[in-house]
This record gives sequence, C-alpha cells and structure tokens, in this order.
Amino acid sequence: MASSLTVALVPSNSYLFPIVGLCLTLLVWRFWRFVIRPRLYPHDPKELPYWIPIVGHAAAFFNNSYVLLRNGDKYFRGSKESYAVEVMGQTIYVVTSARDSAEIYKNTTTMSFEIFVRKFIRSCGASDELLDRLYGAPPSSGDIESRSLGDKTHDFHGMQLFPGGHLPEFTAIFKDFLEDAVRMDRLPGKRYITASGDGWVNVKLLKLVSDYFVDAGQRTYFGKRLGEIDPDLVWTFLELEDRSWQILYEIPAPFARKAHAARDGIIDAIQKWFETPRENRPDGSWWMTTMETEMKALGFNTREMATTVVPIYIGSNTSTRKACFWLLAFLLFNPQLIDIVREETRPAFGNGPVDLEYLKNNCPKLNAIWMETLRMATSAASFRFLTEDTMVGSKMLRKGNRVLVPSRQLHYDPDAFGDDVQAFNPDRFLTGNKLTMGRNWKPFGGGKNQCPGRFVAQQQTFLFVALLLNRFDIEMLPGQKFPRWAEGDPFPGMMPTKNGDDLTVRLTERKEA
Repeated sequence: MASSLTVALVPSNSYLFPIVGLCLTLLVWRFWRFVIRPRLYPHDPKELPYWIPIVGHAAAFFNNSYVLLRNGDKYFRGSKESYAVEVMGQTIYVVTSARDSAEIYKNTTTMSFEIFVRKFIRSCGASDELLDRLYGAPPSSGDIESRSLGDKTHDFHGMQLFPGGHLPEFTAIFKDFLEDAVRMDRLPGKRYITASGDGWVNVKLLKLVSDYFVDAGQRTYFGKRLGEIDPDLVWTFLELEDRSWQILYEIPAPFARKAHAARDGIIDAIQKWFETPRENRPDGSWWMTTMETEMKALGFNTREMATTVVPIYIGSNTSTRKACFWLLAFLLFNPQLIDIVREETRPAFGNGPVDLEYLKNNCPKLNAIWMETLRMATSAASFRFLTEDTMVGSKMLRKGNRVLVPSRQLHYDPDAFGDDVQAFNPDRFLTGNKLTMGRNWKPFGGGKNQCPGRFVAQQQTFLFVALLLNRFDIEMLPGQKFPRWAEGDPFPGMMPTKNGDDLTVRLTERKEA
C-alpha cells in the first residue's frame, strides 16, 4: 500500500524529463543569448534580458513602456549606451545618449520615418490602396513637384506653420476666436460647469481647456463650417482621444467600438466639409486648400480626401491642450506664480486686441514655465526604421530593426538639467537658451520630422493663459491632489492625466478686465 502511494506521488518520467529538458534548454538559450553572443558581437547593443523567446518584453512594453525603459537604464547602470529590447520578435534599439540621439535625427539616408507615418495614417482609416496612391510617386529629383503627396504633405505643413510663411493668417484665426470666447458670458451652458453663481463658475479645468483648444484647432484648419456641420465634433474627438491607443495599435472594431465610431464620426464630418462648395467655406486654411487641390489632381474622392487629412485633425488637437492644462496645474499648485504671470502679461492688454508679439517676446517668466512644463510633461518618443546597418556612437544598429529615442529620459537627465530634475523649477530656463539648444531638449522630436506646430502651440498657450489670468481670478477648490501622470499609457505627444484626472477650479470674473 505504502509503495503504491509513493509511486502515485512521484511524477512520471514522461512528465519530468520534458520539464527538465525544457528548463535546461531555456537556461542554455539564455546563456548563449545574453552571455556568449554579446562577446561574439561586442559592437551590437546589449539586450535587456528576458525569459520567453520571441515574446520578450512585450507585456511590459505595452503595459508601461516608461517603466520598462527606466528599468533598462537601471540594468545598464545609466551607461547611456544604446541597448536592445525584444518585443514580439522585433528588436527595438533604445537610444539614451543625447549625442547618439542627435545622430539619429540627422540621419535621413539609412533610417526611415515613413513606415511609422504610413502606420498612423492606416490607423486613421486609410486603406493600403489609398496609402499606395498617397506615397506611390517615387522621387525622381530633389524638386518638391516630383515627390509623392505623402512626402509633400509635411512640406506644406511647414509652409503653413513656420514663421515667415502662412503662419500669420493661421494665428489670426485662433487669436480672434480665443479673444472672443474666453469670457464669462460665453461660459453658461458648457458641459464642464459643476456649479455657478453671481460672477463665478466652477469648472473642470482639463475639459474647459480641451473645449477651447480643439475648437480653435478646427477653426484654424477648416474655418467655421466644420463646427456647423457637427456641433459636437469637439467631444467626438475627445472620446477618440481617450481611446486613441486602440486606434494606434489597430485593435479590430468589434473590440474597440467607441474608438472606431468616434474616428469614423470625424471622417464623416470632414467628408461633408469637402462636399460643401468652396465658396461656402472660404475661411479654410492655406494648407487645407492646397491639399484639396493636390488630392483632386490625383483623383481622390471626398471620403479618401477626408481620410487623408484626418491624421492632421487628430495630431493638431492632441498635445497643445494637454500642455496648457499641465502649465495651469503647475500654476495652481504654485499659486505665487499666478500673480507673477498675470502682471508680466498685463501690458499685452490695451484698448484693442491682445498684443501677441508682446506675449511671445516680453514674458520671460511665462516662457520659462512653458519650457519647464514641456520638459516635465512630454511623453513623446521618436521612432526610426533601419534600412541599412548603421553605426551610431560605438554601437552597430542592424538593418530591419527599429530605433527608439525616448524624449522623457532625455528630459530627466540630471547631467543636462540638474539634480532636481524631478521637481518643477522653471527658473532653470531663465539663464539663457543653453538648455533649449542642448541635445537633451526634444519636446517636439528632432531632425526634419520635428513637429512644425511648435510655434503655434506656444502662441496658443501664451494667449489662452494670459486671457484666463487677466479676465478671471482662478483658484483651486480645496482637497485636490496634483493630477497623476499617465506615464505608462501608450499615448503620443504630451502626457495625458491618469484615468482622466482633472482639477475643479473656480473662475471669478475680474471687473478690471
């Protein structure tokens, strides 16, 4: 009886041997992969070790990529050498050195950004056939006319948004809108008001900022007509923004119904805009008019035209509103700065329109707060695809893999920004432009793909903050904590708040304004 019980409790060799064999195989594989192989290929970036072949760090990367990269920095003891992470069979080189990142941004021959642009456009609803038509004309020379529309789109955007081009007409639209809209008598009926009284309202700050900035973004590109076609389009976009990762990762519609419905709702509205005769939408931007002409020349129908430009609608409304919210949050938690910024910006307010040039050029404290906000709140990362083996620094990055330059790691480098990088300290930017000219400063990416909207983002934010502080007294309702960073959430651009964190503030009309 006892011998029978013993036999029953001892695992059969048919189970034990495969388990032992699997464990030994895994140990041998790890020894080869992370000990022997690095010695045979010393110029290849070392890999962050993992246990499951092919899968690698997939769970950590998609769950909280920031923590994964932070753990990678710790594992390699802050060496600032490029290292590799494996994600579902794809090798991603993580570049943590500012010097190496500068090489990445300068490289336009053996590294490509187009694959990621195409993926983003596809996630916004474009078919492979539409993408082929958009990028199908290979360049025959350096002349812009010989390039595909996909390539020219970025150039057109620069012409619209860079100083010296069509930026003034762009600026005039959002300036007129915000000056008229940021007033107490425009607030009644807004869905983010939680309470109101004689001369005051309590509002959800992030929702208020988002409402103004997305509406302004619509108007600058499409004029007033798009908002007339769909008066709730701002909130449709915000519905999409909350779930944008589902679109970026191309989650099928049955598992991401709200995200797909919101995206398609935006495309529907823009399609109706294109179907409206031009004479009934005369205030569209130069960029939109130029793109429409180019797309018609290629035979695009109105649905294809809407799908092609919807990435601009999404991209232009994603980050600036968050940056403005974070800036205001820092002011509210450092209330001594509110009066400082109010007094600094007051001279821009006279009897006529607000002097935007004054805000841009004569408000060093506001500018420093803006820079510190960008440093702390940027979550953007730049990707490149390697088309050839490329030596970057002391490491060989292999063809067919991806390169990741995480801006957040660069912005929290104590060697560049000081030992207090975890603290909000705008004074660090009051000592000239040394920090913003350095290699670690990448809130808008770098190289030829640097975000062209950076000038508009600053101007919109400065104007909105100046209007808000000079027309209202603003105070935070008691008992609130600083909104949490959504560090690990897969959102592009500026950091969102964690789980929709917001601040409830009281706005009281300033009579002298």
